[in-house]
Amino acid sequence: MPGWTGVCVSGAVIDLRSGAALLRRGWRVLVVAGATGLVLGGGYTLVMPPSLRSTTLLLLSTSGGGQGSSRPIDTQVAIATSFGVSRAAGESLHPALSAEQVTKQVTVDAPTDQLLRIEATAGRAADAEALSYAVADYYLATVRDTTRSIGEDLMTDLRGRQSGLEKQVAGLQTEIDAAAARVRSGNPNSVDGRRDAQLLASLRAGQADLSLQLDKVKDQMVSSQTQGPSSQITATLIQKPSPAGGPSLAWRLLVDGSAGAGAVAGAAAVALLVRARRDPRLRRRDDLADAVGSHVVAAVRSEPAASVAAWSSLLDHYEPDPVDAWALRQTLREAVPRTGRAASRDSAVSGGRAVSVVVVSGDPRGLAVAVRVAVFATSLGLRTRLVPAVRDDAAASLWAACAERAATPREPDHGLLVASPVEDTTSGDETTTGDETTTDDEIADQQVDLTVVLLVVDASEPDVAPAAGTAATVLVVSPGTATQADLARLAVALDAAGRRVDAVVVADPDAGDTTTGGHRLGERLRRAGRPVRLNGTSPAAGARS
Repeated sequence: MPGWTGVCVSGAVIDLRSGAALLRRGWRVLVVAGATGLVLGGGYTLVMPPSLRSTTLLLLSTSGGGQGSSRPIDTQVAIATSFGVSRAAGESLHPALSAEQVTKQVTVDAPTDQLLRIEATAGRAADAEALSYAVADYYLATVRDTTRSIGEDLMTDLRGRQSGLEKQVAGLQTEIDAAAARVRSGNPNSVDGRRDAQLLASLRAGQADLSLQLDKVKDQMVSSQTQGPSSQITATLIQKPSPAGGPSLAWRLLVDGSAGAGAVAGAAAVALLVRARRDPRLRRRDDLADAVGSHVVAAVRSEPAASVAAWSSLLDHYEPDPVDAWALRQTLREAVPRTGRAASRDSAVSGGRAVSVVVVSGDPRGLAVAVRVAVFATSLGLRTRLVPAVRDDAAASLWAACAERAATPREPDHGLLVASPVEDTTSGDETTTGDETTTDDEIADQQVDLTVVLLVVDASEPDVAPAAGTAATVLVVSPGTATQADLARLAVALDAAGRRVDAVVVADPDAGDTTTGGHRLGERLRRAGRPVRLNGTSPAAGARS
């Protein structure tokens, strides 16, 4: 959808703003997850040994000139990390390590073309230093063995060449002696004499060339015996294993604890977002209003009561702040015309107007706001009576507080009147309250301006029979407590009783909810869409087109 950043899964769309609001609602979960990750990270630091490092440095050089170009530095790194060096170094330690373990714990690199750095890590300083030195030592041994092998092969080749040249020289000398004897015994001016003289000169020239080659071979043999091969790599230990060190315990606790806290909190955040995408419960004010086909008239903050004493205190001493007072005034004005003003005994609600306030079972915040509506009405000068009409186990403490309050006689002009909780209901315009039956006419006779009939209904099987005899119906609901199907069943039950939801009051709306619920769905679709960045149209405008 143009202009909207979000993902739709199972019918729910979560964008950055709603996702942030969701995470704010689940801050307790994130805090617990972060604390758990912090403990796990710290425990890992304490249980697992620290990674201590020891470094050994080797200097490489090439005999016979050059800068080691005959053996690139990468070749030396490969030799130092080879399987043979790793296995030999691991077997020399106590306890012994496998070649794979040595490979994991040792890093070999070349900061320069002539410097080899061997770094070993271990849980103990002595182990790290021993491992670093063992790898360096067996690398040096491998280089020496390789050089010795190359020297022995070279000497064997030179000896073979020397032997062959000496045989050739000896063979030529034999032929030279024979040719010289023929020249001395024959006529030097004859054809045979001249031919023998030429042959003798050629044999002597060949012998001289072979002698030069033989001398070169002998020189190479002497050089190899004294200096080794001309391109020999030599490695020198210039730094013994450095004292093993690593990060301090405090630093590791900080790093590992932070990493653990971040990982677990991140996983918890992802779990919250995934759960929210699959959660069918309604949270936005527009969605709550659309589900019952009405509109939101106010949003009130709640303080759920969990005990009989807390409910009794609420019934006697509730004093809203200005924001909630204005929201409750709007609620009463919408439910009973003109009651939002400073009402008097001769106001338009005189004569015993009755309002049903419906709360979904399992919604403690909504229940607290519903009771506040009745208590606040008394502060406006309205003689108000609260009738708990539909009993529900989720409101047992409130029912007990109402029964205790009803047992205490009270004049209509002295605070909220509370009727005994209804044990059963009948259809029509009368409600049964214990042993007495109170009709709308009797309510008027008792000089009550407003009767608030409180219904805590089960969303799966809503019982709304008492609402049939009231002038208006107000739904009080908090975000995340009811699904669209729950509210639809409630609306159907009210419609079957001849009533409808006249107004919706939202208890503790989400901070990230930018909707108001102040207009029905059809009214919102007819309103002009606000411009957005991408194409100048809003999602609502796209829906209309």
